[in-house]
Amino acid sequence: MIHNEPQCFRLFRTYFLVNYRRANFLNRLVNEIEDVLKIDIYLPPELEIEIKYLPEYYSRFFKGGYNYIEKKLYLYGNNWCRKTVLHELLHAASFFTNVAELQLIQKNQEHIVEGLTEFFTGYILFVKYKECYDNWINKKYVICTISYEKYVKLFGAITQVLISVRDLAKLYFYNPNLNWHKIYEEFKKRYSLRIFFEAKFPRFPNLRKEFINAIRVKLGDDEVERFEYLIGEASLNEVLDYSKIIR
Repeated sequence: MIHNEPQCFRLFRTYFLVNYRRANFLNRLVNEIEDVLKIDIYLPPELEIEIKYLPEYYSRFFKGGYNYIEKKLYLYGNNWCRKTVLHELLHAASFFTNVAELQLIQKNQEHIVEGLTEFFTGYILFVKYKECYDNWINKKYVICTISYEKYVKLFGAITQVLISVRDLAKLYFYNPNLNWHKIYEEFKKRYSLRIFFEAKFPRFPNLRKEFINAIRVKLGDDEVERFEYLIGEASLNEVLDYSKIIR
């Protein structure tokens, strides 16, 4: 992994630091997300961004975060880039931070929610910012590299084989006019899934098994074999080639 700052890192940080306090600054980022995912994005109207400088020791471990109680997006020191901002902004736009009864899912299924968030982040980078995507997936710069990799691969594989990214987006992104529980039950029925976000549901191994069972029911053993290849032997560049996902 190299440590020289890529050009896209420097340019975005400069632009962001100059503009982030301006009215309607977030509209451009929201428009990009909506354009890629073909879905309406609803952010908390009181959302704030704060750049927080930590002691050097701690700053090595923290890049950014979203506090759904404060409705505040934090960026730490110099340890953030476009990927960080997008990732945390997606959290702010999710059902799991905007609906109180769903915040338990954010807590109990943190890795699944984070994996989905990072998967969507990679998708936006792939479509809009190829240089940033290249740095992200090939781990060229530590601050901008992919996180929650195992789960991101899992969602990359399942969206190449069975589940459309649009249906995942409907499940993830907050819409005040829709009932999440109804969306969730329809989602499980459509894809022959028994469980996905249940609070006591074990993480990666059982979710992988659940996907395999659903693929076998809906598509047959050949597609099970392709799915297992994608989450096993396939390179990150192959399993996260967003041009191959089901839209």
